[in-house]
Amino acid sequence: ANALYCRGDLSEALALQKRALEARERHLGPQHPSTRKSLKRLVSILVDMINNGAEVPGEVVELCRELLATRAQTLGPQDPDTMEAEAALGIATLKESDDFVHRHLIVNIGL
Repeated sequence: ANALYCRGDLSEALALQKRALEARERHLGPQHPSTRKSLKRLVSILVDMINNGAEVPGEVVELCRELLATRAQTLGPQDPDTMEAEAALGIATLKESDDFVHRHLIVNIGL
């Protein structure tokens, strides 16, 4: 996934990182450091996709919330990694609200 990410192939990197996260959750559990690192990488890819204007899966906000909760619990609320997760959640939430407004304008107003 990292090689794909570095090449700029975010969609493929996302798919591979999702599989890696799912495998780590199954075999190591959700609180294992390797699993948490996979979740962080997945969120990083999603945030980069948002920043590049790409379409992202609907579960991005939930994944950001999960990352934030895990980091706050393990590292504390003032840790820089926790704050980075908060920023990712803010970006994802803003994207979700922009998408909602856009759909509302198209459906209800016809723009």
